[in-house]
Amino acid sequence: MSEAKLKSKLTLFDVTNLVVGAIIGADIYVASAFGAGLLGPFSLVAWVVAGIIAIVLALCFAQCSALLPRVIGLLSNLPFLLLHEDHDQP
Repeated sequence: MSEAKLKSKLTLFDVTNLVVGAIIGADIYVASAFGAGLLGPFSLVAWVVAGIIAIVLALCFAQCSALLPRVIGLLSNLPFLLLHEDHDQP
């Protein structure tokens, strides 16, 4: 019997879809129902404002990534971003 070989490679598209699916998940339906129950029609405005804030935050992270093209966490970059000090160099 021959065994099928599977590719163990994820593309950027695959990883992006996995992350978006994990973030959105089923909780978006619970959050929208909860918001509609509390805010009524104003909940649409709240979702739009939250979306704008998310876009601004994503642009901030993109700018930080452009300034520091290294693969490390944001908190590791804070001394460089705030104080312009690089602790990785001797």
